[in-house]
Amino acid sequence: MNISQKKLEKSRGRLEIKIKDQNLQKLYQQGSSKALMPDFHENLKQLMLINTAGGITSGDEYDFKFEIDSSNLCISTQAAEKIYSGFGNPANLEINVNLLNNSNLFWLPKELILFNNCNLKRKINFNLSKDSNLLLCENIIFGRTSMKEKFEKGFFSDFWTLRTKTEAECLPYRVRASKFSRRCPNQSRRPQYRCHRCFANLPISEPVPIQLCWFGLCLA
Repeated sequence: MNISQKKLEKSRGRLEIKIKDQNLQKLYQQGSSKALMPDFHENLKQLMLINTAGGITSGDEYDFKFEIDSSNLCISTQAAEKIYSGFGNPANLEINVNLLNNSNLFWLPKELILFNNCNLKRKINFNLSKDSNLLLCENIIFGRTSMKEKFEKGFFSDFWTLRTKTEAECLPYRVRASKFSRRCPNQSRRPQYRCHRCFANLPISEPVPIQLCWFGLCLA
């Protein structure tokens, strides 16, 4: 029996967190997903996300839900999230964030490191009330150059949705998907990635009238 036929152990993680009026109302954590809220003498609360599995690989399942109501919050991660090579179906990571009643969120996780033959599907959904604000920055790294790691190919589907709720409707503002192979650039949907080591996205959303600025940065 080869390794692709074996039943490999997979990690699972689930978070449900609610913050209202700068106070933690609900903290549910399951599996390898954990969250900490350190004490700071500032108005901006900080929430640190932790993956005790040490990384994500094929077949893993993660589901995060955040509700931020009348609060100012910065969400980050304890360390860079590592997406390892694997066999079988892609790992799934789904993140849903609701911003309500004049809330402000800084979504600033540490970088996402894609290793060779990575296999990940990620969905991120942000739902904003008309008086809330969002600033987020996502950094994606193709291997660790200082460790002499080479990235040749991988699967990474990244789907983002940003919506703002008006009185009568919910408007989508941005949807993004990325699938690529650096080994076969002619078949890549994003061939420009193969020449770079990392890229970053920085969307900024402000209250109605919403202005969404999207900056894509690729570094050789």
